[in-house]
Amino acid sequence: MAEAPIRVMVVDDETPARRRLRELLDDCSASLPIAVVGEAANGREALDLMQSAPPDLVLTDIHMPDMDGIELARHLLKLPRPPVIMFTTAFQEHALEAFDVHAVDYLVKPVRVQRLLSALQTTVAHQKKRQSQLGQSPEIGTPKAGTWTPMTPNQGDPIHDNYDRAIPMPGR
Repeated sequence: MAEAPIRVMVVDDETPARRRLRELLDDCSASLPIAVVGEAANGREALDLMQSAPPDLVLTDIHMPDMDGIELARHLLKLPRPPVIMFTTAFQEHALEAFDVHAVDYLVKPVRVQRLLSALQTTVAHQKKRQSQLGQSPEIGTPKAGTWTPMTPNQGDPIHDNYDRAIPMPGR
């Protein structure tokens, strides 16, 4: 049985940046099954689009009008099954804030295909390991047999379960 594709949404206020990410994802699809389910120019558009096209993974910029990527990530964390979040941005200074909203990776523009592929493969491997540790298989414990299940914080993952104790952060 073929693996179900990872459903990806690309969120960036710059059309050329969205186009470039789509091209990179297309290049990565030779190694991983990927389907781009939507594109949005800001967080508000992304949330609206997710009603009809729910993604497994959101690749989002940080600086965008109306709703930035960090605020989008905060909204996504409130969902019962939030998608995985990866930031793709030109600004390195927001990395800590990105990981505070449980981003699985932080890719600095210009994103290279090998770096994106590595981030995607690591995310998929981590997800499969998590399902195995939780006693799940693609047929058991997932919404539909063979679908890719997004990672969510605090679901039996020792890294997330012990995050605040393992890495004390100021103000927590």
